[in-house]
Amino acid sequence: MTPVTKNDARRIYLASDAKLVFQEGYDLFYEDFSERNGAQPYLAAGCLSVRSDSDWLVHALTQFSDPVKAGEETAKLMKTGERLYFCILGDAPEPFRNCAGAYKLTREARPCTDPEIRPIVPEDAARIADCCAPDPEDTDVGQLIAREALVWSEDPSLIADSPLGLFRNGTLCGFVEGHFSRSTGITPINIFVNRAYRGRGYAKRLLNAFCTDPGTVYCYSCVKQNTASLKTALSSGFQKVGEYLRIV
Repeated sequence: MTPVTKNDARRIYLASDAKLVFQEGYDLFYEDFSERNGAQPYLAAGCLSVRSDSDWLVHALTQFSDPVKAGEETAKLMKTGERLYFCILGDAPEPFRNCAGAYKLTREARPCTDPEIRPIVPEDAARIADCCAPDPEDTDVGQLIAREALVWSEDPSLIADSPLGLFRNGTLCGFVEGHFSRSTGITPINIFVNRAYRGRGYAKRLLNAFCTDPGTVYCYSCVKQNTASLKTALSSGFQKVGEYLRIV
């Protein structure tokens, strides 16, 4: 393990393919290697290994990185109770193949028009509240995205980056949104379709309508067990670039 400065870690990360395996909860590692955060970055076996708080993230920088060896080196510095995550380019190596995690996919922008999809605006507050009403039978990820979007209905001024909604007969059936990163050129995507409207191809339509801005790469995540979400992304032109894994 070779310690590196935060500035060098950021430069190395942004110059690598690692940024395509984007994990939204770890903006600190991707966007902010400034001195005001406590991240401790290292290089090991072609990987960037970063400690922050009680988490370690081992990020493969190229297809030739050795995340297994980097993980072994990182484990030597870990303390009791700390957690270890991996961002892998390509397929997970054999020792990590059955670890819980998510597939990471990307695609370039393509033109698309859809008459039933338009930007969500403050006047849609009541429709947002109906679409995102708590649903205990939904998946954990679905509940989380819906819960975060409910703030739009409570305070429409928080609507940012023009999320797109699919409307049928005045009803909001689902939406897609993402926040463009100037440093990486990547827009990570959140997508939600109300459970009553799933299985109709709405998610694919939303993805195609959203991924239209030239000059950006769109990143999509889905947990491994959500095969329907993976099929939707692949059918919309996304390609798998890596995996995000929780090891311990």
